[in-house]
Amino acid sequence: MNLYTRFSDFPFNEGKIMLTAGNFDGVHIGHRALLEHTVKRARQLDAKPVFVTFDPHPVQLFSPGNFTPLQTLRDRVESMARLEPHAVVVVEFNRDLADTPARDFFTGFLLKRLELVGLVLGWNSTFGKGREGTAEKIAEFGKEMHFEVDVFPPYLWEDEPVSSTRIRNALTDGDCRAATAMLGHPYSLCGHVVKGFQRGRTLGFPTANLSRQGCLVPARGVYGGYCIVGGRRHMAAISVGTNPTFGNLEQSVEAFILDFDEEIYGEAIEIEFAMRLRGEKKFGSVDELVAEMTRDVQRIRENLD
Repeated sequence: MNLYTRFSDFPFNEGKIMLTAGNFDGVHIGHRALLEHTVKRARQLDAKPVFVTFDPHPVQLFSPGNFTPLQTLRDRVESMARLEPHAVVVVEFNRDLADTPARDFFTGFLLKRLELVGLVLGWNSTFGKGREGTAEKIAEFGKEMHFEVDVFPPYLWEDEPVSSTRIRNALTDGDCRAATAMLGHPYSLCGHVVKGFQRGRTLGFPTANLSRQGCLVPARGVYGGYCIVGGRRHMAAISVGTNPTFGNLEQSVEAFILDFDEEIYGEAIEIEFAMRLRGEKKFGSVDELVAEMTRDVQRIRENLD
């Protein structure tokens, strides 16, 4: 697979192209179905499948501070690459692009560089200034400019379309079941292990504190899940919050890795959220906290493989 971090770097001589474009935040099961359809249609048209993703997300541009992505750009590209396109192209979403009329986006931005034979769009895709380029409008462009347009229908879970917004809402509610179902895998956060207050060691529950990577953090509380260290997957009790029993103010994400006793400061880890055990709680004493943590670990052992 080829990765281009600027559309201007994409070669002119790549031959027939079957393209899809979108934000693809989280690369959820609906996104994957659309991307797989793009690869399939490319084979049928003897073309090369190309995935275009935009960065940053439009909401980040127009309403900074009101949007947190489900993935870093690197993880998004890696997720898309697993579906084996010919190329992934990252297009910078900026105000110039946002102000480009939909017709100009195709005639001046795509068709000048690509031998575009087909385009796959999600049912609710929009392009161009004022979001004027609906899927129906682009289908009209396709007839005029001689490329096929497939409008991919909504992918449903529990009778509603799967979307990145639904997944974000599920995570902010602590609903791991819904998030896992729509993503096709447990939601996870990646980062490096950094030093915290090191209270866990004195309580018998040493934790790995995760550095922040700018992705969405689930609702505060205690979760059962997994921690991936050096390619190995371990069960873990995960805490998201401020440790109110100790009066902390800054939110942290930390994992007590079960049956694990290794020094991993500075190492890259991934934390997967499989189930939410309870909300954040302030305990009356350290002994009460330790007793509850012991029960949390037992529930994790009973419910996770």
